[in-house]
Amino acid sequence: MVAQKTPQSGMMLAEVARFLKDLGAIKALNLDGGTSSSLYYQGKTFYGKRDDSGQAIARQVKSVLLLLPSG
Repeated sequence: MVAQKTPQSGMMLAEVARFLKDLGAIKALNLDGGTSSSLYYQGKTFYGKRDDSGQAIARQVKSVLLLLPSG
């Protein structure tokens, strides 16, 4: 997830693709890139939108992609 910390920050889709390729990614999935994006990982929630003071803006989650470990 790419977070927008200020109105001028964030990444364009082509920049994300280049970044992931540089990290060695072979496949990637692009989901909603809106301000409602959030990531829940290891018990912590990361929000994709912040207000002018840098505080996270929590929004309702309407759909999820759940990844479970194999095995």
